[in-house]
Amino acid sequence: MKTFIGHSFAPQDSGVLERIKKFISTLGLEIIDGEKTENKSIAKKIKERISDCQIFVGIFTRDKPIYLGPKTFLTKKEYSTSNWVIQETGFAIGKDKEILLLVE
Repeated sequence: MKTFIGHSFAPQDSGVLERIKKFISTLGLEIIDGEKTENKSIAKKIKERISDCQIFVGIFTRDKPIYLGPKTFLTKKEYSTSNWVIQETGFAIGKDKEILLLVE
């Protein structure tokens, strides 16, 4: 069964990505992912890869900090994730894929 993994290409995320890929491969699933491209809308190639898969795994690692208001009211720091992973997830939902989201 083909599984598309949507993930960040940030160097600090490579360790967690490799552990997740290793785990998924032990389940006998074929892993497919995108490749580093421009930060615009998701590319036609990525859409085709997601469409060809039965499962979508989105890895939401921390990217940029989000300001939620005056710092005195914050109890913990919140983060956004990769814009690409958000777009890929939306596309996979629209294609009615089985979805698994992993949030850091």
